Amino acid sequence: MHKPGLVLTAVGSFVAMSQVSSAQGTSVTLVRDGTPTATIVTATTPTPAARLAALEVRHHVHQITGVALAVRTDADAVAGARLLVGESRATREMGLI
Repeated sequence: MHKPGLVLTAVGSFVAMSQVSSAQGTSVTLVRDGTPTATIVTATTPTPAARLAALEVRHHVHQITGVALAVRTDADAVAGARLLVGESRATREMGLI
C-alpha cells in the first residue's frame, strides 16, 4: 500500500552505494515525497541473476512507495544515490568484488 511522503531507507551494509560508506548504521534515502532519489545500477551486460535482482528491488520499492526506481547500467551517467546490483565495473572500482 502506498503511503504519501514515505521515506524508504536502507542500511549501507545492505546496499552498496557510491556516495556513502558501506559501514553499518549508514542510511540512504531511496524515495522522498514520491520522488526517486536513487537509481538501480547493473553491469552493462548484467547476468540473468543480476537483471532479475534489479527488477525485484525495483518491484518491491514500487510496492512499498508507489515509485518506480530507474534501472541503468554502469556505462550511464547517474546522479544521486546508486544501488549497485551484481558485479559491475562500479563494484570493482569500489573494491566490493
